[in-house]
Amino acid sequence: MGIARLMSQIQAYVFDVIRESVPKLLLDDVFEQKNEIAKAVEEELEKEMSAYGFEIVQTLIVDIEPDEHVKRAMNEINVGNKTVSSFPL
Repeated sequence: MGIARLMSQIQAYVFDVIRESVPKLLLDDVFEQKNEIAKAVEEELEKEMSAYGFEIVQTLIVDIEPDEHVKRAMNEINVGNKTVSSFPL
């Protein structure tokens, strides 16, 4: 297996686990549970890549980057929440 094909295969497994895990979570939970998501990726990679002689030692999720539309919507919600909370009842 060539290195380009290997990298492509690893990326496919990572994306599969992420596509399976992330849609089940609220966005805030994705940030809070990134270690659990990384562990699920690690377990899947270990299972699939051990057949090729690879040992997966650790996976890290360094950054979570939501879609630009999602970021804008989150910012609007945060601004709305701050505006509502600034009015005394």
